[in-house]
Amino acid sequence: MSSAVGCRPAASSDKEKAMTVIRHYQMTAINGREDELKSALILLAQKVIAMEGCVDLQLFQDQKAPDTFIFIEHWRSLADHEASGKKLGREAFSEVMAAVSAPPLTRCLEPVGQLAPDM
Repeated sequence: MSSAVGCRPAASSDKEKAMTVIRHYQMTAINGREDELKSALILLAQKVIAMEGCVDLQLFQDQKAPDTFIFIEHWRSLADHEASGKKLGREAFSEVMAAVSAPPLTRCLEPVGQLAPDM
């Protein structure tokens, strides 16, 4: 979950968010190891959110497929994301990788706009 292959800084009209990097990971637990994966992801999230440049982190469990988890990281820059992966090291991801049925599906996401409800 530390690789930034194919990632590039997102384009945005907002200067403060011009370098936002959003990493999206989808993981499926080995059958019967959903709680183990959830616990490992929570521990990993605590480590990642404390890293320099991580501005937000979200963890979701699919309600209809409880073996599936979505892990979303928001980074100030690609450099911050890459540095965090190096600093955390492979050990930080070992418990997660031991509980997944296949390598995580990864995406680099780029904001295309922001909507807010009318007030």
